[in-house]
Amino acid sequence: MSKRLKSCKLLLLFSRDLFDTLPFGVNIFDPATHELLYLNQAQRRGLGLTYDEPLAGKTCYRLLMGANTPCDNCNESKLRHNVCQVHIYHNDITNANLLLCHTLVPWNGKSCHFCMAINLDEYQQRHVAHDKVLYQELAMNDIIRAGMYEIDPESGIRKMMNRLGHLLSADHLLIAEETATMLRFSHFWDAQDVLPLSRKIQPFPREEIHAVYEHFLTESVFTIDDVEAFYRDTGYAPRLPNLQRLIFVRLRLDDRAYGYLEVINPAPEQMEKAIPLLQALARFFSILLRNHNLIRRIDRLGKIDPLTAIMNRRGLLDYLKRLPEKRAYAFFFGDLNGLKETNDHLGHEAGDTLIKAAASLLESACPTNAVFRMGGDEFLMVEEVQDDAQADDICAQLHDRFRTAGISIALGYALASTPIDNIDTILAEADRHMYQEKIQHHKTRHQHTDSTPALKNIHPTDLN
Repeated sequence: MSKRLKSCKLLLLFSRDLFDTLPFGVNIFDPATHELLYLNQAQRRGLGLTYDEPLAGKTCYRLLMGANTPCDNCNESKLRHNVCQVHIYHNDITNANLLLCHTLVPWNGKSCHFCMAINLDEYQQRHVAHDKVLYQELAMNDIIRAGMYEIDPESGIRKMMNRLGHLLSADHLLIAEETATMLRFSHFWDAQDVLPLSRKIQPFPREEIHAVYEHFLTESVFTIDDVEAFYRDTGYAPRLPNLQRLIFVRLRLDDRAYGYLEVINPAPEQMEKAIPLLQALARFFSILLRNHNLIRRIDRLGKIDPLTAIMNRRGLLDYLKRLPEKRAYAFFFGDLNGLKETNDHLGHEAGDTLIKAAASLLESACPTNAVFRMGGDEFLMVEEVQDDAQADDICAQLHDRFRTAGISIALGYALASTPIDNIDTILAEADRHMYQEKIQHHKTRHQHTDSTPALKNIHPTDLN
């Protein structure tokens, strides 16, 4: 019994529907007459035949090979039921390279020639297209992951630009942020082997690159393969050096425009390939820009005193970081006289008005608006000076301004050169000088009042 089982041939029966829907060409024809008995849908499409066109009288050599007689290399005599012959054949009719698989199959009670033809050119194109899509997806996911996993949007933007710049083999990437009429380059990336772009490019009117924005009306991403030709055709004047090829990407989110991303001199083979990738990445760059600007606004609000709209102590620390080195500055520390009496007799609203008036006077006196409310009725003004004599003149001018406005203030200053290592030490010195003037103010005010306590026993917090 076991010997008979071992000698049995395994017969596999396939549904015709399977062959009908295969993406490869399938032919069945009579090996004796070469007459075609069956063509599946893929083969019919390849030969330009309709789905129901009759095959009667059509031979394999005429329809498939364009010959009047059977092919010289016809392998009918070599076909076996249990053998599959495979070879590559170039079809001159369709100009296609085919992988052919031949065998014998039962068809309507007789053995017939079965041939499956795989178009290698189409298969390769599908494979390349699949690889391209896969490449784009992997590249996009890698770039997005690099940016979106960062807590700080600024760091996320830098990392996405770095990954994208390397991927496109570009010389530079930059982001131009826009207002209603102006553009400002805010983020830069440079390849290691090229001269970095200047970070000091001044903001410029949007109208100067109207040719770019005209493209954005219909395209979110567009390429310029020949920058010189683009200049000639549009009159667009470049603001950057060594431009050969460009890709512009519109950055927009929820009907709000943030500007554009500009890719400078990407590799030529990346120009068209990058378009779907950049179309997908544009939204994520826009999200990071929105978040970055939101955090920047929140941070700016955290450095502004809400009552006077001048900077607070946090704003001072940020301001000090931006001061140029090896410069001399005077730190004028002021404390209002009589605020407590104003609050007690006229109310705190009047006291707030007094504080705002003092802040306004200091702002008008400081050409750089480096004025800070340090808390309560204490203010600081910072101004670059040459020496003590100039600082004394500024201090006298401040007194004149406040006296004219009917506001009493005690002032003191300290000089320091940048960089500022310890601002608290400087403020303490300016506060000591201010306190001496504060004592003199109270001494003059109370020198004829017998009930006035000795000034030497008055604590600074009691002097208002």
